[in-house]
Amino acid sequence: MPFYFLDQGQAITFSPATRPNLISVFRSADEAMIMPRVMHKHDDNLEIVLIRQGQGQHVIGGRSYLTGKGDILVYNAGVLHDESTGLYDSLQVYYCSVDQIQVQGLPANQLLSKGSPAVIHCGATFPQVESLFGLMVDQAALHTPQSMEIAQQALSVLLLLIRSLSLQQASDPPLTEPDLGQQIKDYIDQNYPEDLTLTSIAEVFHINPYYLSHLFKEQLGFSPMQYLIRRRIGEAQSLLIHTDRPVKDIATAVGFNHLNNFHNSFQKMVGMAPGRYRKQWHEGDLAK
Repeated sequence: MPFYFLDQGQAITFSPATRPNLISVFRSADEAMIMPRVMHKHDDNLEIVLIRQGQGQHVIGGRSYLTGKGDILVYNAGVLHDESTGLYDSLQVYYCSVDQIQVQGLPANQLLSKGSPAVIHCGATFPQVESLFGLMVDQAALHTPQSMEIAQQALSVLLLLIRSLSLQQASDPPLTEPDLGQQIKDYIDQNYPEDLTLTSIAEVFHINPYYLSHLFKEQLGFSPMQYLIRRRIGEAQSLLIHTDRPVKDIATAVGFNHLNNFHNSFQKMVGMAPGRYRKQWHEGDLAK
């Protein structure tokens, strides 16, 4: 077997001033996930998901993807994302949350450049990617200073491997979004707590409501009102996880005028009531 010598002038991907920091890492059990996170974003960290089993549909940065085993999903900081699965085809995943990422030439906590596909196919490297995630989970679970360092080092290797895979797949045409569809999406993202209707949105853009609905659904895979509800529920999930605000206050904050409507929408989309969702998330009981 030949020796392989490394080039001495290799490129440096990450800024020497910072080192990527692993915030949390998670592996779903053999039972599949039943609590999807709908339309939400994180402004201060990056998230990476590896699909181990199952199929789903994910909307990332305004583009809809059909996803399956071996796909890596990269959620850059500040990018809205949404996941949904079929009733009998839930997902088994690895997940990690990371900050302190500074790729040369990119904003903080962004691994991929704007316009790059947010879903990367592992192909033959799936065992390597899965092994790195498994190493991070197993070492983080030991919770010793040495194991934490091993998990952090494995993260750096994982990020470099994902960057490499992304560059290899960069021959695909760049993603574009029609200007009008993007403007409508941005308007909903900025005003989701308000009393929005299809008619009121159409009036803002001086177009026919039917045309607006058709254009939006063609681009994102959801109607404007479906997107609005997902955006509200996604924000509610974040507030339930990260704050102790009463459920009634959260419902009002994300745009629901009636608590019953909030409960019904949350139950339909997430599969359980908001209070139970908060309790199970905090207790770590995320699977069937």
